[in-house]
Amino acid sequence: MSYICIYYSKNNTNLYSICKLLKYFYYRKEPLTHDWSHECAWFSYQGRVYTQTGTKIGPESAGKLIYEKLGTTKGNIDEWSNQDDYAVEFSSTIGKMDIYSVRGYDKNFRIMSYEKINGTIYAEFYECLNGIIVKTGSDVFDKLKIESNIKTAKYESFESWNNNKQQYKNLKNIHVINNLVIELKNTIPYTG
Repeated sequence: MSYICIYYSKNNTNLYSICKLLKYFYYRKEPLTHDWSHECAWFSYQGRVYTQTGTKIGPESAGKLIYEKLGTTKGNIDEWSNQDDYAVEFSSTIGKMDIYSVRGYDKNFRIMSYEKINGTIYAEFYECLNGIIVKTGSDVFDKLKIESNIKTAKYESFESWNNNKQQYKNLKNIHVINNLVIELKNTIPYTG
């Protein structure tokens, strides 16, 4: 058994976060019962909650992707916050960061933080997965804009993953991954 993390070239973004998310929920045996809001980076914008993805972006690409400044997060949420604190626009667990829409993406799905501090660029993607109705794989994969944009992929064997060795190997037949994405777009969720 192997796990595949797909890297695609659309402005140096990747699908690693989706792989992690799918693997997390697939192997989870018990329901989410505790307040996880303090364990992940998130902020609110226009009544939606955006959580940080594992998607990485290089500083040179980040500047090309920022589109419209939406606001600045408050950094007001911690373990002592009350319910009223959560209702504030741009309430967050990430401190004070400027938030921008991402060029080419729906801001109801993906937006980003972008800061330049002492010449160093810090950029992260945040996604809102609430309200997505999935009738086919296209409802997810079209939002990610990865079809035909995958240029490299790495995989990790089960033995490496199971023992936290992080031994990744390059996948040589990249067309297989592009074909996989096309097929995933045509899938229909199991409703059992």
